[in-house]
Amino acid sequence: MWTKPPREGNSSEDMTTSALQLGSSAASYIVPYRASLLVILALGIVASGVVILGLWLAGRSKLNASSAYIANHTAIELFASLWAVVKFSSDLSGIFKKYDYSGVGGAIVCVLVQSGPFIVLAAYGGRACVIIHTLDRYWKIVHPIHHRKYYRPWMVKVGLALPWLLGFAVKSVMALETTRIVDGRCIPRSWPSDFALQVS
Repeated sequence: MWTKPPREGNSSEDMTTSALQLGSSAASYIVPYRASLLVILALGIVASGVVILGLWLAGRSKLNASSAYIANHTAIELFASLWAVVKFSSDLSGIFKKYDYSGVGGAIVCVLVQSGPFIVLAAYGGRACVIIHTLDRYWKIVHPIHHRKYYRPWMVKVGLALPWLLGFAVKSVMALETTRIVDGRCIPRSWPSDFALQVS
């Protein structure tokens, strides 16, 4: 069912969290939910670290294009997990509940930590890694002659850099542009109008 988008200066996240006051039963589930997310993220950090360590111990002799794509994807996932731990830890501790509007440090924390642009970057970059790796393996396995004839080493470098750039271009710039501090509260995605919210 379609619901009317929030009014100017409000975000959908703001509307949802404002309904959860401390006395409500739904608010009592937020802390265990975020704590369980931290445990899952910690497992993700350990798993990503083990994969990167394994690739590093294998040495350069075993590192081919496929291994490079796997290492890149794992690095993006590790990056996302680390930033998510920082974000959810700050949410649980409540150290950034109130911001000084004139302070540069508060604005930086709001934009870089609370709005989570790096988590979004890693989410889109991870998907792009899987697509690029799949296309590379398809080209090499299904069309081996064409691959040997036209494959160049610079293609791997582009395939490794593209997921990071794509994630930044697709969502992170938008997240950075729409984050603002209103009345001492960090509003992650505050749209200037209803039309802008619908377009997003």
